[in-house]
Amino acid sequence: MPSLGGGGDLLSDFHEWNNGKRLCVLPVPRLLLHHKLTSDDTIIYPADSVDLSPLNIVSTPRDEFHRTISRGGGELDWMKAACTQISLDDLSGNALMAFYMTMDWRRFLSGDHDYHLDLLVEASEIGNRFLDVVRYDYCNLAQPETLPGSPGSLMAAQGPFSTAIFYSNDGDHEAYMTAGQTISHHLSTGLGLELHSHGSMTTLPRGDVGQVIRHALRLRSVAMESNSNSTKFISALSVIDFLAAPAGYISHKDMGKVVGLHMASSRQGYDPVLRRFEELTGGKGSGVRTKLVHEGLRLEDILGRADITALFREVDRYICKIIHDLLQFEDAQWRAVEQYREERKYELGLKSDG
Repeated sequence: MPSLGGGGDLLSDFHEWNNGKRLCVLPVPRLLLHHKLTSDDTIIYPADSVDLSPLNIVSTPRDEFHRTISRGGGELDWMKAACTQISLDDLSGNALMAFYMTMDWRRFLSGDHDYHLDLLVEASEIGNRFLDVVRYDYCNLAQPETLPGSPGSLMAAQGPFSTAIFYSNDGDHEAYMTAGQTISHHLSTGLGLELHSHGSMTTLPRGDVGQVIRHALRLRSVAMESNSNSTKFISALSVIDFLAAPAGYISHKDMGKVVGLHMASSRQGYDPVLRRFEELTGGKGSGVRTKLVHEGLRLEDILGRADITALFREVDRYICKIIHDLLQFEDAQWRAVEQYREERKYELGLKSDG
């Protein structure tokens, strides 16, 4: 059960080392916590609240850079990370996320830079799956200025890089910090997200429904981080498309019907949702999506700033309401959702028993 709690230290919180587990620690920029945020297998600590010395960090990119300079050269793979000159000081002011990872420790120690980059990408993806839930609970499509940064990303003096610390409990009980260029963009609008101790986190179900929700949250996060309002809108509709029919194609008309089943509380409220969804997607006329995809217009060519903000709030309500309804299906298969939607048709008077 995710929660916001008090203090703790890394090696007290993470002490299960079976099955080749290693500990990964990476920065989370633009996230201000007043207490640590925990789930079953991930913890995010407030900035500057964790003592990293027990990890026995024996190497950082900046350390390797200075060693290379003093020796007049070094191993090429280690030098690639060293060129970033990232150090522990660069973590200051950032929340720190920690979780277990399974990795080839011997290959990591060989300095294989491509493998290091692969690990940084994997670590960021694991961390983002947790942050997807944070974004669902506390962020929306209309306010990118409140988005936390991507786990592992760091804006250092030398530029934007990805970095992480990897700790092994085997042998010498030591850790190494590595870094590289794996990110294509860096969030800069606004200050990010601040969470207080009174907050709570959504717990995702398991089974088919849980997997659908997790993927939908990932798609929603990608949409939220888009630099283009047009792309954000199209991506947001794709989230609804996926939630409506995870297994395959669904027409925009039928997609609107699914949205109506989740949004409407009566038959009188159902029909306006269908009409509105036709305006958004296209239907028989030229909807917003059609103008963007097929006519080459920008969202800014169609709507003013205030209307764009309202549009994103509206579309996000559709996404979040569907996800909210799916959360009730604990450990369920997708057919339970299909049955729920059939029952909603009777409740709304779209079908009758007669």
